[in-house]
Amino acid sequence: MSTIQTTYLCFNGNAKEAMEFYQSILGGTLRLQTYGEVMGEKNPLLKDRIIHAYLEHSTVLIIARDTHPKYNILAEATETTRVRIASPDETMLSYYFTKLSKGGRVDMPLTRQVWGDAYGMLTDKFGIPWIINIIATEVLTYRDYREKTRV
Repeated sequence: MSTIQTTYLCFNGNAKEAMEFYQSILGGTLRLQTYGEVMGEKNPLLKDRIIHAYLEHSTVLIIARDTHPKYNILAEATETTRVRIASPDETMLSYYFTKLSKGGRVDMPLTRQVWGDAYGMLTDKFGIPWIINIIATEVLTYRDYREKTRV
């Protein structure tokens, strides 16, 4: 039996918009189901909300939903959790960083770090915090880092 770790995001009525935004950047297949489709919800405030959203790509799985107002369990994202994407593919991850931060904010620019990786943090326009980590193909010493990043 295998185990998989995945990201599960909660939204307040804009899960469809957010997941379509992520799909436009990350690619993959997006499947959406509404409260109306799954539970026969008739309430106009709920029937079109997303109960299950799956964005599947060869290396990414993001699951999301809109919260049900009855349970009031949506909390703001905090610094305790960030969605992380890591790869040595600098072109792809630089693209992700630029696109995901559009309309949001850059919390830490995507720059080379002392340990060799390029690393940056952002919060997207939906309030979801991300880490983009371009994995170094070489490990730098602190001295090497200082020499390579000298302006």
